[in-house]
Amino acid sequence: MNQLEKLKLTALHEVNAVRLSYDSAILAEFPKGRKRSNDACPVARALGCFVGRWAGTGPTSGHLALGYFDHDEAQKVGKVIGQEPYRAADYCGIAVQHLLTAPTPIRQFVEAFDLGQYPELVE
Repeated sequence: MNQLEKLKLTALHEVNAVRLSYDSAILAEFPKGRKRSNDACPVARALGCFVGRWAGTGPTSGHLALGYFDHDEAQKVGKVIGQEPYRAADYCGIAVQHLLTAPTPIRQFVEAFDLGQYPELVE
């Protein structure tokens, strides 16, 4: 197994831990998605969130963030990844999001996906 496959499996493990926290079925594979899409990349589709870099102020500033409209949902995810959600007024042009910094394996997977390292997952 090469490094990219290991990264994908590690990121999928993290995603599945989050999915279990809100009673969603675990995934055997990431869903297909679009590169550089904050609402249609594989992670966004798997978690039902927005994924992108938050340029504002706060703890997620400059980091890849997972954004949720619902505070309770963000809190459930935060408990799994060990963070408190940060409320942002405008994230990726979308009003009022609750943000969490993406865990390292998820961030690395999204970056590799955006660079075309997982062509089998591009729709």
